[in-house]
Order: sequence, then C-alpha cells, then structure tokens
Amino acid sequence: MNRLFAIANRHLKPLLVLNLLLLAGLAGAIYTRPTSWQANAKLIVPSTSGSLDVSLGKLGQLRGAELEVSPQLNPLNMLSSVLLSDDTLTQLWQQDRERDRFETVEDYSKLFTVSQQDGTTILALEVGGDEPEIAQERLNRLIALFGDRLNQLRQSESTERAAFTSEELVIAEAQLRAAQDALTAFQIASGLVSSETQTRTLVETLSQLKNRYTEITAAQLSSQTQLDTFQARLDLTPNEAVQSLALGEDETYQFLRQEIVRLDAQIAEMSSLYQADHPEVLLLESERAKLQQQEATQRANTAGSSAVRSEAGPRSGELMQQLLLSETTAKAQAQEAQELLKQIVRLEQQVQSLPQKQAQLAELQRNYEIAEGVYNGLVAKGAESSLNAFNAYPSVQILDQPNVSAQPIGPKLSLMILGALFAAGFSNAALVMLLESRNPLLSPADVFAAELPVLGTVPWLSMSTQKFQGSEPPELAFQRLASGITAMQLKRQRVLVSSAASGEGKTTTTIGLGRALAALGFRVLLVDGDFYQAGLTQRLKHRAGALGKTAEILGAPVALAPNLDLMPTVPGQSRRAMEFVARGDFDTTLALAERSGHYDYLLVDSAPVELTSETPIMGAATENVLLVTRAGFSERDQVYRALDEFSRHRVHLLGLLINEATQSSKAKATVYRQKSRSGTG
Repeated sequence: MNRLFAIANRHLKPLLVLNLLLLAGLAGAIYTRPTSWQANAKLIVPSTSGSLDVSLGKLGQLRGAELEVSPQLNPLNMLSSVLLSDDTLTQLWQQDRERDRFETVEDYSKLFTVSQQDGTTILALEVGGDEPEIAQERLNRLIALFGDRLNQLRQSESTERAAFTSEELVIAEAQLRAAQDALTAFQIASGLVSSETQTRTLVETLSQLKNRYTEITAAQLSSQTQLDTFQARLDLTPNEAVQSLALGEDETYQFLRQEIVRLDAQIAEMSSLYQADHPEVLLLESERAKLQQQEATQRANTAGSSAVRSEAGPRSGELMQQLLLSETTAKAQAQEAQELLKQIVRLEQQVQSLPQKQAQLAELQRNYEIAEGVYNGLVAKGAESSLNAFNAYPSVQILDQPNVSAQPIGPKLSLMILGALFAAGFSNAALVMLLESRNPLLSPADVFAAELPVLGTVPWLSMSTQKFQGSEPPELAFQRLASGITAMQLKRQRVLVSSAASGEGKTTTTIGLGRALAALGFRVLLVDGDFYQAGLTQRLKHRAGALGKTAEILGAPVALAPNLDLMPTVPGQSRRAMEFVARGDFDTTLALAERSGHYDYLLVDSAPVELTSETPIMGAATENVLLVTRAGFSERDQVYRALDEFSRHRVHLLGLLINEATQSSKAKATVYRQKSRSGTG
C-alpha cells in the first residue's frame, strides 16, 4: 500500500489535472443532459371458450376457441412479437413527427418496451419520448396500428384454415390405417399387448419361481442328508429296507396310505386356489402318483417276500419307514427343482427379449397416436369450417388507458456520477501505469535483472529527531554489513555512502555502519560530504569551524564515541564545494585526517548523485562507494544513472544496500536542486 502511495505521490500533478478535467466533463454532462418521458398502458387478453373438444393425442387438445399445442406457444409471447414487429414499427416510424432523429427502424424500436405480468394475461407497454405529448402520441398510434395488424393476421389465418382439402384427409386416413395394421400385426406376433403390465407380471412370476427353486433345493439337500444318515445308521439301502419288512409289518404300507391321503387333501386345497396346470398342483399330483406306485410295489413285495431280518424290531421298522420316506421326498424334490429350473430358464429368455420388442411396440404405438392425432385434427377442422380466427390471434382489450409519467425517467444523476467515478478510477490507473512505465520504482526484480551486487538490507529507521546516543539503529543488520566490508580487500579504507536521490536513508546508513565498525574495534571517521544539506552534521548536532586555507569547508574531527569521530561540514560553504573537490583539496583533507587520527576507515556521507555534480568526483577520491536504495521509493532510472556516473569516474562499487522502508520521505529534492545550481553555476 505504501508503494502505491509513493507512486501516486510522484505523479500527483498529472493526476490532479486529469481528475479536474473529468470533474469538468461530469459537470457539463449533468448540465446538458437531456430528459426523457415515458407513456404507459396495459392490455389484457380475455379468455375464450367454445363447444369443440377434440383430442389430438400427442399433438395436444383442440378445445373450444383455442388451440392448445405447446406451452411455448404462449399467446402473450405472440402478441408481444406482433406489437414490436418490423411491419408495425415501420408504419409507426413513418408517421412519427421526429422520424429524422432515427436512422433505422432498429434505432426507433429502442423507444418501445413490452413486458408480461407473471400469472396474468396482461401486457404492459412503455413508450419513450423527449416530451410528454410525443410519448403519448406514439403510444396511442402503436395501440391503433396493433389492432389493425391483428385484423390482417386473422383474415390471413381464416383463409389458410379453409385451404385444407379432402385429399389431405384421405392421406391422413390411409396413414392411420397403415399404422393401426402394423401395430396389430406386431401385437399378435409378439404376444405383447401392454408392455408395462406384461413385463411386470413376468418379472414377478420369475421372482416367485426363483424363490420356490431356492426353497426346494434347500429342502432336497435336507432330505438327502436325512437319507444318508438313516442309511449309515441301518447299514441298509432303501431296497434292502423294503425287502426286510416281512408280512405282518404293515406300518410302511399304512404310512404310505396316510401320505397319499394327505396329498389328496393338499391337491384338493390347491385345486381350489389354482388351475389344474399350475406348477404347485402338478407337483403334488406327481408326488401322489409316486406314493401310489410305491404302495403297489410294497403290496406286491409284502405279499411275495419273506426276507425279514431276524433282528428287526419295532424301532428298526420305524427307521426303515423314515429311510423310505426320506428317499421318496428327496426324489420328488429333485424332480420339482428340475421342473422349476426349466420354467426359470424359459421366463428369463422371455424377459431378455422384452426390451427390443417393447421398443418396437412403443415406436408403433407412437406412430399410431401421431397418425390418429393428425387425422382427428383434420376431421375437426373440416367439421368446424367456420372456426374463428381469434383462436390464433385473440382479441385484446385496453385495461389501463395510455398515460404519461409525472416526472422524467432519465438519465439518472446517480448513474452518471457512478459512471464518472468508475471512469476516473480507470483513467487514473491508466495514467499512473503509463507514467510509471517510463520511470518505475526500483524493485528486487530490477536489481536481480541488472545483476547488481547486494551487500544487505536494513529495516527503516528514522533518526531525524534522535541523537546518535539515543535509540540505536538496527544493530544486527549493520553488524553484518560491517563484517562484509571488513572482509573485502580494499586498497584504500575509504567508503563513500551515497544514493541516487534524497530520502533513501544514506545518512542513517553512514551512522549505523560507522557505529558497527567501531564496535568491531576499528577507528572510524564519519565525514559529512553533503555540502548543501549537511545532513550528518545536523543529525549528530555538531558544528564546525574553519581549519585554514586547505580546509575551508570541512571542520576538525570531533569525538562522538570510543573509536568513532565526526568531521562536520562548515556551514555556508556550499558555493565552493565543486572547486574544493575538483582541485583535490577534498582528497588532501581526507589523507591528512587519516594520518593525524590513525583511522582505519573513513565513511563519507555524500549528497545524492541525482542532485549534485561533485559526488562522483568524491567517489573517485574515496575509490569505493556503497549505494543506498530504498525499496518502493527509489526510481529505477535514477539508480541506473548514478551507477553510470560512478562507473565513468572509475569508482569501485562495493554493492547496494537496500533500505526496506516504504514510508514517504521528506520533500528535500527542491532544496538540493536549488543549492546545487547556486554552488556549481
């Protein structure tokens, strides 16, 4: 956000001019805006009725005096189209007193609006005009032309309805008979009458058979298990068990008789519920027949066999009877399961073939219904030859008489102001982007793109209202910077701390770096090389007196802290600054201070390169320069020009120090420029 404020502040004057022009344009548009009036009316379509009621099948229903074909054929939609049709509006345009204002009918049609009220048969008309009388006149003429146009359409509709011939009816009847014959033939061949009902019945029957098959299979398994158990216990096969029953052991015979009687009762009960060919009845009858056969066999065996086991007793006889019963039951259940499986396979084949047959049946039924609908419609039209043309174009009545609004409807002042605000926002953004593209602020991307060395970054710290001994600058960042500089192999231990423009933090950097070097044990001399503002001298609140003929600008070093001294600038000597630097007195003064004070490092705080001409020459005297830039504040072109100046004077660039502040700087550029002109002119 601070970066945006900085950019906007740099282009404040062009933005003010642009916004003043936009404001003037808005005032002119408000003053000269035209007024627009609107005339309103409401039309209603009354309901119609008649005695005709003919079903057209899928095509709809023909009832009374209206043809119900599809919801899309809304009478209100049709009437709205007639109202705003080119034919109607062309006639109205030709009669309009302001016809010359509109080049085409399309332009003229923008004055008219037709809307439908939900849930009603009411049409609302709105017509615009520059004057109330013109809007009223246009609306009255539109309603009159609309009525004439409806009458023309009704006459045309009546003529077209009478054009149906008997030949078309014969063709429709032939198509209906062909569709009916095809449908009947397919129903007979496929056995399908009602696809949904028959499908549901087949599926239900198949489900019942599968359930029954599962039950019978489980019962058969149980009977077979019981049979195996009896055989293992008696160590007899069923035939051996039968032969082991001697004359006099009539329990098996009686048991078979009882089972036959029981099956007779079940057959009688099932016959009352199902038909004679039902699977349940057939199964019981089959079971009874088998028992009757066993009864005959047992009777014959009993009468002619004497193979009675001597150890057989009453209990053995009962087990033999259970063995024979289990065998009979298992065989009967197996046979029933086979019959059910056959029926299941047959029904599944029928169900699988149903979709294709159903699709054919549905297609034939649809063709028949369409043919029937067409035929019934033609018959109804022929019988109702005097069908009223109002079916297609119903009569319209005026619900609300045409009237004009009491106040003009536009243009709205709020919309104009809102549009102006949007235009101002976009225009300001476009202007700032255009101006910024010519000389944008320095960004990290610019630094990396130019492959400039970066010694480090420091957070912003304003010391304009503090003494050096007060609140300390960010020590850690300056300690890292000092360590990096001491690690460099410098020919001369002099560093010029400069910047491209004012307000980028070079003075604060000089103080912080000097204090960090002093903390490392080096003797450091801070030199105020800003001969116009004397920022370092003012910041540290020291004054300097003249030293003599060779040092008329710089004062004598004064102690600030252990290992840290300051060489202030003598006030009032800015006019001779360029001469002082160019003739070598600046270099001589630094050399004298180095020898007399035994300093390890000299840090020179110079004026911004953009505002003075002697700073690059001072850089040649120090041989090393540390350029301070401020993120979101420094201009890219100014930084590049400063680097070019130092490069032309063969000054060694130690690197960039990026001040991460984005605050607004104090406006000192004007003072620098004025003093620079007076000192170098």
